[in-house]
Amino acid sequence: MEKSSEMQEPLTFYADKDGMAVIVCPTCGFSKEVNVFKTDIARKKTKARCKCEHTFEFIVEIRTLYRKIVDLKGQCEHIKSRKRDVIQIKDLSLSGIGFEHPSPIDIVVGDRLKIAFRLDNKQKSKINLETKSINAVLLYDVIHLVGKNNTSTVDDRKKLYKDIYRITRKNALISVYPSHLTTHTDVTSKEEIKKEIEETGFSFEKEIYTELIHDDSKVKDCILNFRKK
Repeated sequence: MEKSSEMQEPLTFYADKDGMAVIVCPTCGFSKEVNVFKTDIARKKTKARCKCEHTFEFIVEIRTLYRKIVDLKGQCEHIKSRKRDVIQIKDLSLSGIGFEHPSPIDIVVGDRLKIAFRLDNKQKSKINLETKSINAVLLYDVIHLVGKNNTSTVDDRKKLYKDIYRITRKNALISVYPSHLTTHTDVTSKEEIKKEIEETGFSFEKEIYTELIHDDSKVKDCILNFRKK
């Protein structure tokens, strides 16, 4: 990468407090992680040439709480009334979530909402999370997709569990909705998933039978909750 003197509108990317940023080509979506402190490109207009031959300019900003614009489908639950609805997540940051509801929603200041959603971008962008920084992880309709070709093996899943163990604090909640097991994984039952997670160092807490939104439909199924020891 080289610093550029050309006058044009650059793309903006954001680095974490350690200086790690993911630069994404706007043409092909190829991404590369860089340390902006070591490469001396923080807050400087920089020219990059992607392996697809596209050339673009960018600036990397250092922010503690960056708000990212997204367009993700999720589920919203009103804690007091237990009412659940499908919502559209519009932006994300470590301090909050912006979302849209398809109809007027009856909430007031002080109400508590539970929001669940799945990251689903085509490039499967890497998210950098610090060790022992997370209090809860929701794996709803996810673990069957963590390997190649939207499938998963026990080795694929154990890599995921180990990374979750790394980023979570003591007594953190790990809530799992294991779906599509017979078609997308090498196991056939929730008991096998439960055993895998316990072997990674998490303690099984309880099983919850509840109403969920799965593949845009409401279903009743089981959620497995664990705690980090």
